[in-house]
Amino acid sequence: LRFAMADESKSRRSSPLATAWNFLPRIELARVLANYRVDFTDKLAGDIAAGIVVAVMLIPQGMAYSTLAGLPPMYGLYSSIFALLLYSPFSTSPQLAVGPVAMMSLLSNAAVSEFEGATCSGGLHAEDPSCARFIDLSQKLAFLTGCVSLVLGLFKAGYL
Repeated sequence: LRFAMADESKSRRSSPLATAWNFLPRIELARVLANYRVDFTDKLAGDIAAGIVVAVMLIPQGMAYSTLAGLPPMYGLYSSIFALLLYSPFSTSPQLAVGPVAMMSLLSNAAVSEFEGATCSGGLHAEDPSCARFIDLSQKLAFLTGCVSLVLGLFKAGYL
């Protein structure tokens, strides 16, 4: 009987449906939408208003932080939007602000500008080869930072 149970649990764990079913409780958006039916119109109006306020605030903020990082302003818009879209399904805190921040922009600019041939004056001349190298190195730095954060999150390095 133990062997049959072990084989059954082994096949259940390896199926894609079982993997998706185990991952579903981690998606906070599924829980929120399941409880969204109560007072639908009140919640929807408030959520639309909050979305408009966040968008109005993030547009100039993202552009300013990307310029502070030495990148063209459009990269700040991309980072603002994609950070919210990627974080919102998994968030457990409705008050957490996600997106570019001044300290990360300054540190990114300082780290990337140390490389030879990577300069971008104000981030407004993306067609310049040195600015293109600066943008490329900034993208690689952001990707590696995200990978390190993901690995640390998977190992629950931030929990006591």
